[in-house]
Amino acid sequence: MSWVNVCMRARSDDSDDSSDNRRNRLTWHRSGESVDILCPKTASNVQSGAWHVYRLRKLPNKSAFIFKDRRITYSVFEERVNRLANGLLAKGYRPGDHVGILAYNCIEYFEIRFALGKVGMVAAPINFRLVGPEITYLVNHSDSRALVYEACFREVFSRDRSDFIQVGEKDFIVFGGEGEAGDTVYEDLLAESSREDPDVVVEETMTWYIGYTSGTTGRPKGALRSHRANILLVLNVSNTDEETVNLMIMPIFHSNSIWVGLNGVLNGGTTYIYPSGGFDPRKILEIIEKEKITFSSMVPTMSFLRPGRTLLPDQDSGCGRQRMSAGPSRRTIRDKSGHVRGLLQAA
Repeated sequence: MSWVNVCMRARSDDSDDSSDNRRNRLTWHRSGESVDILCPKTASNVQSGAWHVYRLRKLPNKSAFIFKDRRITYSVFEERVNRLANGLLAKGYRPGDHVGILAYNCIEYFEIRFALGKVGMVAAPINFRLVGPEITYLVNHSDSRALVYEACFREVFSRDRSDFIQVGEKDFIVFGGEGEAGDTVYEDLLAESSREDPDVVVEETMTWYIGYTSGTTGRPKGALRSHRANILLVLNVSNTDEETVNLMIMPIFHSNSIWVGLNGVLNGGTTYIYPSGGFDPRKILEIIEKEKITFSSMVPTMSFLRPGRTLLPDQDSGCGRQRMSAGPSRRTIRDKSGHVRGLLQAA
């Protein structure tokens, strides 16, 4: 199934809808059919508009994300996103504020990303491979007012907290363990916050996140990505659907995983989040077989999962709809190996 066109427009034949709802309708066309997604507040909230429809009308009990032995449905994911979004508002943060994120791959990372998007705040994901001074630079350069972090990183930047320009003592939110004294506990914040959809208007042109470069030729540089830019990217390049099971391997701070994660949520699929900390080919194959993975995104070298073997459709995985997406060196590899040529053509 391929996307052939996507547009944001009001439809003249929606006479039963209010004028606001006509403006807030995202329409895309695929394989000869037109599909409408109504975004409850504004067309700008398109990053969550699609899964409002899937979650509330079609797939409330379907797994949205899987991480290790934990599964979370669309309805539970939505509730936790709303609670976090409302909790951030209650702490005094407002639309347009920037929030740093420092964590390994996990479900909470996506909760944070979507919660920030729902209330018009800007995510600033931080490369977890950085050390204290480098983290400080990104926190300050991104104008972050708060930092949500996984507890295992507490010691990495503990000595640098005082160097954070806009992040004060009460602006740290920790999950997955114990933080410093005074840090807000993530689960406590969710527990004390409303599960209702936050009443915030978000414009589609607003920045959703800042994607930082690796800084190989100097300091990392931040690329601003709007809500609209991200959704149109997914809709124009995605060939997934509700039956898709994504295997997301790359770090979530990387734009590749943002696309793969959105790809699953926007199309009503399921996304398996691979843990950070090492690429294990045997483990990857086990996950593919167990979870019936139908889509993944890897760089070319990852596709050689075992010596002399490539991961092809209907080969090694036992999955009939296997689709693989590889990195930018496709043409060179195509010329050298018939097997790899088959892999990349299946992308």
